[in-house]
Amino acid sequence: MPTSTLLPRSAADRPSWPLTGRRAELDRVLDALRAESGKAVLVTGAPGVGKSRLAREATERLAADGWTTTWVAAGPATHDTPFGAVAHLLPPDAVADPGRAVEHVRTAVSRTPRLVVVVDDVQLLDHTTVSLLGPLLDAAPARLLATAPEAGLAPDPLAGLWRAGRAEVVELHRLDDLAVDTLLHRALGGPVAGATTLAFLDASDGNALYLREMVLGSLTAGTL
Repeated sequence: MPTSTLLPRSAADRPSWPLTGRRAELDRVLDALRAESGKAVLVTGAPGVGKSRLAREATERLAADGWTTTWVAAGPATHDTPFGAVAHLLPPDAVADPGRAVEHVRTAVSRTPRLVVVVDDVQLLDHTTVSLLGPLLDAAPARLLATAPEAGLAPDPLAGLWRAGRAEVVELHRLDDLAVDTLLHRALGGPVAGATTLAFLDASDGNALYLREMVLGSLTAGTL
């Protein structure tokens, strides 16, 4: 890549990372969640393709429209801890009492119209938190937006809804060449040399996370 005499950029100088090449997928997610019959949406795709980024964009759009949104991040650190991913959302006396937790969820959901709960990496939820999905999905006003590498890894009852055709599954693929070129242009504030774009295309293979890390790393090193 062309070198530059620019000093390494600080975090504050780094470009924003706009959602690019995902308009159709974003519209599908929003339409499904806003529909009267909407209940759940599962966003799937390989690691790094932008599942979490798409979910955050959808959450921001819904919040701007007056929806109440709650973000839950599952992960290896909480996978074996009862209510590990949602402990911050439950009263202290409910963390050690699954029955109390379920009752709390039912009450909270019934009092919160137009609620969307987002679960990132839903396949990593612990079993006790999974038990809360049933009461959540049974509550008519509530919606669930979840991400997972593939639909088959989603826990019940979300997987049950998907198999019954009651949950929308939106699969993300790698960004195509035009989307990568557009994303570089938008993130960096101007057109990028063709050779540089090709280098990013070849190295990232359209994976949004890899592309982002390479761009930020090149800016920090002063080589872009």
